Amino acid sequence: MTYRLNLYILNRVCVKGDHPGEFTFFSGGKTSTIDYIAISRDLIPFAKALKIMPKPESDHFPVLLHLHGFSQEIHLTESYRLPLQLTEGFYKRVKWTLQVNQRITDLLKTERLTSLRTSLISAENANALMETYRNIVQELQSQLSQGNNTERTQLQRQPHQQSQTWFDKECLSAKKALSTVYQSFKFNPTSTTAQDLLLQKRQYKQLLTRKKREAIKNNWERLIEAIKAKDTTTFWRITSNIQSRDQTAVDSQISPASWEVYFQELYRDTYSENAGRYVCPNISMESLPSWPPVTTAEIESLVAQLKPGKAPGEDAIPPEVIKNNLDFWSPILASLFTCIDKYGQIPKDWGMAVIVPIYKRKGRQDDPANYRPISLLNTISKIYTRHLYWKLLDWMEQENILAEEQAGFREGRSTIDQCIVLQHLIEKYTSQRTSSLYAAFIDFRAAFDSISRIKLWEKLGSTSIDKRLLQLIRSLHEGTTLKIRCSSQGHLTRAVETEKGVKQGCTLAPLLFNFYINSMVEHLYNLDYHPPKLAERHLSILLYADDAVLLSRTQVGLKRALRALAKYCSAEQLHLNFQKTKIMEFAKRPKNHTWRLDGHNIEQVSRFKYLGVFFHCTGNRKVHADYVAETAQKSSHAILKFLKTGGGHYIPAALKLFEAKPIAQMMYGAQLGPYPNFAPLEQVQSKFLRSTMQVPRCVSNAILRLETGLVRVEARAWIATLNYWLHLSHSPCGLAPLTLRDEFQSTWNKVVATKIATLGFSQKHLLSMGWDQAKVHIRQRILDTERQSDLACSPVFNISADNRYTITPMAYLTNLEVPNHRKAFTLARCHALPSAVLEGRYRKTPALERLCPCESGHIETIEHVLLQCMFYRDIRINFITPWLLKHPGRTERYYTSLLLSDSCSAITYSVARFCAAAISIRRTMTDPTGPVARAICYI
Repeated sequence: MTYRLNLYILNRVCVKGDHPGEFTFFSGGKTSTIDYIAISRDLIPFAKALKIMPKPESDHFPVLLHLHGFSQEIHLTESYRLPLQLTEGFYKRVKWTLQVNQRITDLLKTERLTSLRTSLISAENANALMETYRNIVQELQSQLSQGNNTERTQLQRQPHQQSQTWFDKECLSAKKALSTVYQSFKFNPTSTTAQDLLLQKRQYKQLLTRKKREAIKNNWERLIEAIKAKDTTTFWRITSNIQSRDQTAVDSQISPASWEVYFQELYRDTYSENAGRYVCPNISMESLPSWPPVTTAEIESLVAQLKPGKAPGEDAIPPEVIKNNLDFWSPILASLFTCIDKYGQIPKDWGMAVIVPIYKRKGRQDDPANYRPISLLNTISKIYTRHLYWKLLDWMEQENILAEEQAGFREGRSTIDQCIVLQHLIEKYTSQRTSSLYAAFIDFRAAFDSISRIKLWEKLGSTSIDKRLLQLIRSLHEGTTLKIRCSSQGHLTRAVETEKGVKQGCTLAPLLFNFYINSMVEHLYNLDYHPPKLAERHLSILLYADDAVLLSRTQVGLKRALRALAKYCSAEQLHLNFQKTKIMEFAKRPKNHTWRLDGHNIEQVSRFKYLGVFFHCTGNRKVHADYVAETAQKSSHAILKFLKTGGGHYIPAALKLFEAKPIAQMMYGAQLGPYPNFAPLEQVQSKFLRSTMQVPRCVSNAILRLETGLVRVEARAWIATLNYWLHLSHSPCGLAPLTLRDEFQSTWNKVVATKIATLGFSQKHLLSMGWDQAKVHIRQRILDTERQSDLACSPVFNISADNRYTITPMAYLTNLEVPNHRKAFTLARCHALPSAVLEGRYRKTPALERLCPCESGHIETIEHVLLQCMFYRDIRINFITPWLLKHPGRTERYYTSLLLSDSCSAITYSVARFCAAAISIRRTMTDPTGPVARAICYI
């Protein structure tokens, strides 16, 4: 080939004075040259040097060729970007690691920090205390943030993929030791040095394997933690093997000035300009009743509510600094919060937020409106607002300030509560052929950022709220500013003043917003709007924070309610998003109508996703079942991809993650009652299990569920539904419990009653035993029923007196770490080893004719393979016979159950090795075009 292509191999004597090339391959103590570089004969004059690069950790060594005097035009690729004219402001925090944690812990023990801590606790006035607090923050900030480096390169290169994080100092030291041994062998290639190199190489590879395995388990744990924390970004980043990088404005080339103009316009309060900035004057703190001092116990309770892993504000102090050094911070924060409560003096840096714009992945990237602003606030300020949050919440609940129609961010209420109320009303008013229910799903534009602070203070001031609490909340919102991080290097814009809106990311924001729009319920309560009734209560609107649904029994009534809403929004500085606001008519045969409001058309749709649940105009729940099945399937594919690439085929963690993500996605909305068809949901689970366990299609789904400890999705849905029924029966909060007391009995109520009776319970008995105990009984009864149903489909050998299936995965899935061993043992337990029996299933061969090719005349069953077949005699003697000799005189069925019951990890390991070897032997006897061969390829 080299002669035909006019190529010349350089790994040999090419020109006079040249010397033969070195070996490029080392394995088993022997060397050879099997890696070559071949070039055109025309390029030989440009060849300067040929080097064999040392890479002792591999069997093959890289070959490097230097060409002298040969050049080609090099273009500037898209990985380089021209710099923006950035400001000098800089925000770049240090990544939190164990080393940083130790450094901060040591810093807090220094004489300087200890002295500042003592000074703050014993400060006699507010100014001295605040000054000492600022000094403490500055000391920490210098260690937790990177300095402002304005001398950056003119061409900012995009970050490359980082090296493997698991390759630590231990791996580096082992690699250096291997390199040293390799050099000794290279210059003195004897049998002794070769054996030393082989031993060192084997130890190095074992170390890498262990480190990889630890890293894989760590990644699985991170995934599960991300799901529990509802951190979808981390989930998709890990499963997609995407390196973490900022998706900020640096990718869109939006200038800092453009960001400043956009946010200045967004947060400019026209109401304060028209009404006067001092409509609601401040209150003197000295004239108000005092609060008791904040205790260290309260501080510890507040800090415990902090979620770790959250990005800090401009001070760069993450939650871990407080949570991991509570003894240092408790008295400091107790003194600081007591001082703030007394004098109302807020640290200046608490009013500044760092905005990180995240592209929404739709629309032009140079338009700031297409970015979602994420607000980063100082951690200590968030602890203090949590201190005020509980006081504000207690007042709201004790005084019944918020309307029952509002369920957002309220204890004992959830999105599902609003959905079941809506579903109940839909069925109630569409049960007759001619009746309808009209709903307008309202979308507010930048709702939290739109409300007028002056109107908010006026509304709060007219209530019975503690005036000290009101003044403190006002102080937190005075002089607030923000800076936009406009590059992934941490550059910040100039400060932009925010005059309206509640502070995004602040704990108080949801409560304040709920209070601000609370009057909307009263404004829309009018019988002329023809509202539906729920247990004798008229409902014109359902609210979950800023998600609103207007309800009416007639088209005319809904139009009146929409006009009233528009008038309310105009008065309260709220803005309707007419493009995203949708209208639905729920009916047996819905009709299309024309809807207009304030000169804007509003679209009528046949389905809409409200609070994560899809509703169809006919009330059919199939549309939501298809939606959650599709969503869960995407997550399932991501988990499988990670399992087979970076997940190391670690099945137990994959099963946990499947329950935490795809199962949870399929269960959302399942509380609203059974779907008309569970097949799409069951298919998501069965596909995942079959791909994870690597078994052919002939293995039933029931067996896979038993092996993995999972149950049918339908069973989980029933558990969720009955638990929710218990919740409604025991909880008096909100509107959802009224669905049980309404005169109209919905289908949901009927199927719940039927299911409870089918399980052998009575409603009265379940309610009498208490919520927690009833949940346990319901779950156990359903799981027992499911297990019995699945066991009827399992092989007989798996059912023994001392080994029953449980709700956890079988032990071998964890104990067998080698994927091939685990796969082979799974196939044996499922009666799916490559055999004439398996081939007969595909070719529909009569059962008695599925004979083993060993010509013994026996059917090639799993018993025959394990105990009799002469093809596997040698490996049987090594792996299986020693275990059989310990139990002489037993039946074949007993021996098969002993070997495959997974009751002893040592037996399981031996049988797994036998089955893996048997599959390899059987492959040599298989027709390459037959069904068994295709099954083996699938496996």
